[in-house]
Amino acid sequence: MRQRHIETFFAVMTYGTVTKAALRLGVTQPSVTTTLRQAEKEIGFLLFQRRNGRLLPTAEARLLYEEVGRAQASLAAVESLCKQLRRGGTSRLRVASIQTFTETLIPAAVQKYIGDRKDCAIEVETQSSNRILEALDMRLDHCDLGLIFGSAEEHSVYSVSIGKAPILCVMPAAWRVPLSDGKVALKSLKGYPMIGLSEQEPVGRAAGTLLFEQGFNPDIRIVAQNHSLAGDLAGKGLGFTLLDGIAAGRAKKLAGNVRAVPVHGAPEIDITAVLARAENLTSAPRRFMELCAEALR
Repeated sequence: MRQRHIETFFAVMTYGTVTKAALRLGVTQPSVTTTLRQAEKEIGFLLFQRRNGRLLPTAEARLLYEEVGRAQASLAAVESLCKQLRRGGTSRLRVASIQTFTETLIPAAVQKYIGDRKDCAIEVETQSSNRILEALDMRLDHCDLGLIFGSAEEHSVYSVSIGKAPILCVMPAAWRVPLSDGKVALKSLKGYPMIGLSEQEPVGRAAGTLLFEQGFNPDIRIVAQNHSLAGDLAGKGLGFTLLDGIAAGRAKKLAGNVRAVPVHGAPEIDITAVLARAENLTSAPRRFMELCAEALR
C-alpha cells in the first residue's frame, strides 16, 4: 500500500464514514472512494463491504487497521522527536553531577535552561565522579550528561572541558598564617590541623599529589567525603583544607568565617562534561554545558 492509500484507509476506519474522512483529509468524498478502490486493487483483497451506501470493514481491514495504527503512532513519535530536537533536544534532559556542582553551578544553569525551553524537563541527580563515569562507560542509560572534575581519559566516553578551577586553601579567618604574593605556602601551615579529602575523587587526588610533591606531611585529624563538608568543618575552626575554587567560594559565602587563599604551586583542575558517545551531544546537552560554563564566569 502506498502512503496515500494508508492515510485514506486509516481516516475512514478512524472516523467511520467517507464524509468525515474526506473532511479530515481535506479532499472530496469521490477522491476518498477512488483511493480506497485503488488500494484494494493493489493489495488484492477487499477492505470494505458496500451495503446500503455504507462501508463496512472486512475482517482483513480490522487486522490491517491495528497494524496501521501502530505505524501511525510511530510516525507521530518521529515527528514529535524532530520538533523537540529543533527546539533543543528531547523533552527530558537527565544530568548527573558531583555535589559541588549541584550546589553551585547547576541551579543557575537549570533556571536558564527551563526558561529557554518551556516544554522541556530536566532531571538532576547527585553522584560521585566514579559512579557517573561507570554508568556512561557501561552505557547504562542512567543519564544523558555528566559533570565531573578531572579527566575522563581512562574511560570510553566522550568528554569536553568546560572550564578550570584552582586548588585553594580554605582556613579559619582567625588564623594568622603568613602569605607571600597573596598566596600561602604549605610549609607555613605546619603545626595546623588539616581536614583531608577522600582521594576517590579528583580534587582529593590533586590535593594529595600537591602535598606529596611539596614534601608536606600534614596533621590530618578529619577526612571528609565531600567538599561541602570539608568547607563547613573549616568554618567551625577545625582545620584547613584544600578545595577547588568553586567549593571554596561556597564555603566562604556560607560560613563567613573562613578565607580562601591560593596555594603556591597548586594546579588547576578541569571541569569536565561527559557523555556516553560523541553523537549524544545534541543541542540540549550542548546548551546545558554552555550554561554551566557561563555560570563559572
